[in-house]
Amino acid sequence: MCRFNQSEASGNSKIKAQQKSKVIIVPILILDLWIPKYKVRYSFEKDTHQVRFEELLKVVDGIAFHRMDERVIEYLEKNAAVSHIAIVHKTHLQIAQELNSSREVITQMLKKLEHQIDRLSQRKRRQQFYFSLLKIEFVLDSQRSSC
Repeated sequence: MCRFNQSEASGNSKIKAQQKSKVIIVPILILDLWIPKYKVRYSFEKDTHQVRFEELLKVVDGIAFHRMDERVIEYLEKNAAVSHIAIVHKTHLQIAQELNSSREVITQMLKKLEHQIDRLSQRKRRQQFYFSLLKIEFVLDSQRSSC
């Protein structure tokens, strides 16, 4: 839902879709007539404004109180949830623009996250190897006791 009047239409208003979408354009004068006529429309407008205000508060909270790496992780999780796949097809510059940061900062954060994931996966492989050794040892011990 995006609502803007004619003067805003010629400005910098942007609409981005995460996936293929249909757009229905209704003149704002018609929308204003619908609000008193249709209570459902009024509720929709009120709820939409409430949601947008809460999103704005989250953005301000994120910028003011959260570290950039937390914001990047949240952004990646949100985009993966929207697209229903674990891969985000965006450039570092696009991510930076959406998070109001610089491309360099985003690149550093993604490299740092990648390094942390590599360390975790290496640790997990070591643990799996260790547990498989314990299992082999346990199997060998149990075979000895049955002899």
